[in-house]
Amino acid sequence: MINQLWIGFSGISTAQKAITTLGQNVTNATVPSYSRRNPLIKTSTINSGVEYARDLYVDDDLLRSRYEVINSQRKYHEVLQQYVTQLEEAITNNDLLSGINDFYNLITRVQFDHSYTAELISKLNQLTVNSNRIMQIISDIRQNIRQQIHLLVNEYNQKIKTIADAITYEEYYNNNTVRDLINDSLYYLSDIIDFRIGDRHLSPRLLASDGLPLLLGIQTYELTIDYVDDDIQIRNNLGNYHFNYGKLGALIYLYNSYIPNVMNNINHIISDFIRNINHVQATGLSQTGSFNTLISTISVSDIYSPLSTQSLPMPITSGHLTISVTDTSTNTRTNYTIFVDPNIHSLQNIATSLSSIPGITATADPTTGLLTINAYSGYKFDFAGRDTEPPTGTSVSEPDTAGILSALGINPVLLGYDAQTIALNPELINRSSLLSLSKNSVSGNYDNLLRFLQTKDKSYFTNENMLNELSKLYGNIGLSINSYAYQYDLLVKQHNDIVDSLQNTAGVDTNEQFIHILAFQKLLDASSRYVSVVNKLYDTIIAIID
Repeated sequence: MINQLWIGFSGISTAQKAITTLGQNVTNATVPSYSRRNPLIKTSTINSGVEYARDLYVDDDLLRSRYEVINSQRKYHEVLQQYVTQLEEAITNNDLLSGINDFYNLITRVQFDHSYTAELISKLNQLTVNSNRIMQIISDIRQNIRQQIHLLVNEYNQKIKTIADAITYEEYYNNNTVRDLINDSLYYLSDIIDFRIGDRHLSPRLLASDGLPLLLGIQTYELTIDYVDDDIQIRNNLGNYHFNYGKLGALIYLYNSYIPNVMNNINHIISDFIRNINHVQATGLSQTGSFNTLISTISVSDIYSPLSTQSLPMPITSGHLTISVTDTSTNTRTNYTIFVDPNIHSLQNIATSLSSIPGITATADPTTGLLTINAYSGYKFDFAGRDTEPPTGTSVSEPDTAGILSALGINPVLLGYDAQTIALNPELINRSSLLSLSKNSVSGNYDNLLRFLQTKDKSYFTNENMLNELSKLYGNIGLSINSYAYQYDLLVKQHNDIVDSLQNTAGVDTNEQFIHILAFQKLLDASSRYVSVVNKLYDTIIAIID
């Protein structure tokens, strides 16, 4: 009789456990990482009743791994799209292309109306402000990316340890809830990096990325951040990691490659613009005419070493520099030419060569690294290459073929040497008359403006069209955004398809679960009635015996 009661009780116990499992499935029906459990029952080995065998953990390892791979790629393109869009906004809101175009358009106006000179200077000043602002915004974006990289590396180290701890726990208890935790952690990890799993049966025993392990058994390999120059490297004691996808892969690519390339391109274009404008300014004449003194604005570190070794931001090439010296007492002007070879000549050599010219002297200051050119009393000098006085028909169309004046920043319109350092020479802010509009300083002569205009189409130094280069840069950024957005949308669709497939395979259909619950509810009811019948039968037998 006890055996018959045990059969009934085993049915009740088994049904209750199964209903609990199915209820857990229903509760977690909307959790993406949750895999349903199918309750399995078997005949009891102790008696002819039933017993709860186990929860059958339903999952698809291939789909689960694909789910993580697609997610890693999705996050990669999402981050790229986000930050490159910020770059585009910074460049669009401080439009250098329009600023440079407006500058050249105003030069055309100045040719016909000298009163536009002040507006031209103002436009140039605004261009320098916008350039500085763009580079500051881009630098801030890069700094933010750097901070995000540090946060993600910390998150990775915490998550990989969570996975290792969960594997250890599961080895002892074979707990399906732990398996959910592992799956959820792996999916979260795929947000950060791309990885491959060596063996996913029950739990991963090998996680690797870029050929290096992240997890081996329960041994974790935490990541650290190193800096090589200004680049970030992710490594551990086994070597350097190169992540192709995930947020970390995108951020490192942006920090080490994409943003520096954009900054270098902008700096190259603005540096070329600075040099061209300063070159035309230095080899022309303003209304004030020739000079008594000029001091360079770009220094060298060693005045005695060859100029090619001084890391000047704008290189000097082998060529000639023509300097015109005027004797103001006799109004005679003589042209002198010195040869410049940056591989041989130092700043001190240039100063010595200039000092050998009658009427002027030059010094190279070893403390400041700057060159000063002074005219003797009764003399003035310039680099406009005008014909001699009296005329001999020996004017020089290109007085500085070496580019030394712009490289050293002598008589500049623009200070600095790139988009970050560019600034308007403060002397020009209130004295627009200092702009070199002509080659001979004759009132009404604006022939040097034509040389300014020529730089719009072709750089004196790179032979590039600066506006075309800027347009190309803007276009490439726009194409990048479109490409990342397209890839992201495509991956979102693939991600959703895999989620649906996983849901169909391992997810929870609440209608199906309620049908199973009803089935086990019937088992529970039947077992309860069976126990009741056996109990009444037991009572009846006891009464008969009595």
